[in-house]
Amino acid sequence: MKKRFDRFTSAVSSINQSIIRIKKEEMKKYGLRSGHVDCLHLLYDHPDGLSSKEISMLSDMDKAAVSRYMEQMEEVGFAYMDEDENKVYGRKWMLSEKGQETARYVDEKIIRTVETIGALISDEERTILYKTLEQIDQNLKDHLNNTGK
Repeated sequence: MKKRFDRFTSAVSSINQSIIRIKKEEMKKYGLRSGHVDCLHLLYDHPDGLSSKEISMLSDMDKAAVSRYMEQMEEVGFAYMDEDENKVYGRKWMLSEKGQETARYVDEKIIRTVETIGALISDEERTILYKTLEQIDQNLKDHLNNTGK
């Protein structure tokens, strides 16, 4: 059982590190970090904008990290906050034209990468893999909720 756990956690950790390296390499040319990819992607998929809280919930990043990432994206001209100054909370972040172009490019690169690395996996294997990973994720969340940790 321990070997199975070690094998699983090692593989998941290695995959995650590889993904982070890909994101980091892509963002380096803009002076940004790997976490910015998630913010770019979410805002690209939500053209009407998202609040910092919504970005945090959708990305599983803490709100402080989202705030830092969004401020940095604003500094490089990728994002801006909506103009409704009557709102104190819930103002939405949106991508600038430059941010949209970058997000489109990054999304296209992600699609090409996924197609390349997924070419060796059949559709049936992929379906089983994703279903299994989603079930493990849900089981872990249920376990954490049931144990209070």
